[in-house]
Amino acid sequence: MSKATRVFYWQKTAESVWQADLSDQREKVIAKEKPAFTTVLDLSAVVTEEMTQEEIKQYISSLAPTANFDETGEWLNVIVEASALKPLMSSLRTGILEMNYLFCLTCVDFKTHLTMVYHLSATTHRQSIVIKATLNRENPVVETVCDIWRTAEFLEREVFEMFGVHFTHHPDLRRLILEEENPKGFDSSKGYYPLRKDFEDPINMIKL
Repeated sequence: MSKATRVFYWQKTAESVWQADLSDQREKVIAKEKPAFTTVLDLSAVVTEEMTQEEIKQYISSLAPTANFDETGEWLNVIVEASALKPLMSSLRTGILEMNYLFCLTCVDFKTHLTMVYHLSATTHRQSIVIKATLNRENPVVETVCDIWRTAEFLEREVFEMFGVHFTHHPDLRRLILEEENPKGFDSSKGYYPLRKDFEDPINMIKL
């Protein structure tokens, strides 16, 4: 073996040893930083199991024994008296159904009475129900639910203004849309409510 060959062989050998040593050091650093164990998240453990419609009816009946049910629509409808509404709603929000989302609050005028309609949903297990409460049309009064679902605050103000429903214990029950002296000639403070079926528009001649 010539001298030049021996020098080249020595250089390659030294380079291989240096690379092997560098690789060994890198592996030690990685091993030192690697955690001693790996945590696996079991998603099935945090998913809330859905209740059947019959189970929901039984649960609601335990909260409001006088409640009636209508199963003809997309969601289960629960009809209760106005006096039973607030305790039921509170239990639906904090109880096992976890109805944490009020996605609609409105009123319907049936000419003989008014009906408050609340659409509730549980974001944890994707179940929805509808709660209805019948009110006296001449003196419609019901307890506010804005202390349970904050979104109800403005929705109740709208119903108050358009239908004349009074929500007791509402923190700021005043007009939301209409002016004090509306240019169309009606004034909800005098008992004329635009979304009631007996309302007449003096300009557009709307009569329901």
